[in-house]
Amino acid sequence: PDWAFAAVEKQLAASQRASDPLMEGMGVSTLSWILLRQGRWEQAQAVSVRKAEALEPSFSRSTAAQYAVYGNLLVSAATPAARRGDRGDAKQFLNMAEAAAVRSGPVRVYGTAFSVPDVKTQQVNIALAGEEPQPGEALSLARAVDLGAISRPVHAASHRVDVAQAQYQTG
Repeated sequence: PDWAFAAVEKQLAASQRASDPLMEGMGVSTLSWILLRQGRWEQAQAVSVRKAEALEPSFSRSTAAQYAVYGNLLVSAATPAARRGDRGDAKQFLNMAEAAAVRSGPVRVYGTAFSVPDVKTQQVNIALAGEEPQPGEALSLARAVDLGAISRPVHAASHRVDVAQAQYQTG
């Protein structure tokens, strides 16, 4: 059996029983990550976009958690878009995710962290994705990342690897 799918199915079922659409959104984000790791990029993007559209927050009435889950789903959609070579969609998703991060402020919710610096690290990652990586753009974007403000050590480490990769690719 596919243990990752079994785990996310249980998470999604629990969130539905709890009538918690935000928990379900984070479950869909996890599902998107699983699909991404399996190379099922179109499906990974589609599930994230569908759930992000369903949870799109009201500008004036939403909570930080609502913005954070929405933003995480957009980040989940951006990565497979970039891997498929669709940088336009990837950049649009990350632009909307950054707007959500501005509205939410730094927040930890549903087992994840979400903030503007976290989105900016993903912009660097996206510049390196796909068949035509853009290491120069990645390095330019990396200059806007405040390493001390990255909310989770794993995000900071991943960002450092991306920057090192971009430096290597530019010689």
